[in-house]
Amino acid sequence: MKPNPIHVFDGFKNNITGIGFVKDGGYIYSCSEDGFIRIHDIRSNKVSKEIQEKESITCVALHPNESELIFGDQQGNIKVYDFKLNKIRYKTNPCPDVGIRSISISSNASQFVAADSNGYCHQYMTQNMDINQDNIHTRFEGHQDYITKVSISADLRFMASCSADKTTKIWFLNEKYEVPKWEYNKTLFGHARWVWDCAFSCDSEYIITASSDYVAKIWQCESGDVLRNLKGHKLAVNCLTLNDVAQE
Repeated sequence: MKPNPIHVFDGFKNNITGIGFVKDGGYIYSCSEDGFIRIHDIRSNKVSKEIQEKESITCVALHPNESELIFGDQQGNIKVYDFKLNKIRYKTNPCPDVGIRSISISSNASQFVAADSNGYCHQYMTQNMDINQDNIHTRFEGHQDYITKVSISADLRFMASCSADKTTKIWFLNEKYEVPKWEYNKTLFGHARWVWDCAFSCDSEYIITASSDYVAKIWQCESGDVLRNLKGHKLAVNCLTLNDVAQE
């Protein structure tokens, strides 16, 4: 017997490319290649807000202040939508006509990283948690192939980048520089096809990856060793989420 879904949010006319919860779990935000960002009210099972753009939206991330969404599109734009102002308040285009594939913002909002289809990462250092035109932008090559996901760990020790090259790379934040920058740490080899998604444990000791090879893997970040292969899927595993909360 297949389990029945608790909620169904439909109305999309193209692929859904991003999804996430607000902290209290009362709302879900999502984006799609149809150019819409939607805010779904779980309690009423309705769409409480829609944001429409001309371009296909490829990724979305919620600012820790929970009053802004950062999203990327197929034309290389990164935009910030402000719920209080009810408009796009900031826009930049670090890679014209090259799709932004993933965006990750640090838990303290000191920076965010966006990855593009050409394998480059774009690091933006914010000022007092504010994303604006004065943010310092650093560009570096992450992979020599399509990047599918970037993820900054909760404690800002590591960043991971997943790629069509079948690997996940781990980067560490070097804070010895005036502007902290991500430096290469190691490559996680083991998947046989594209790696689509990843998630760090809350203590950054472990990372889980998902791949088109039907397998999810649990790795130890420091050693790069595979601790467990999670098998059983008969099709590509292209997304994952981890419910891991630190005990106080």
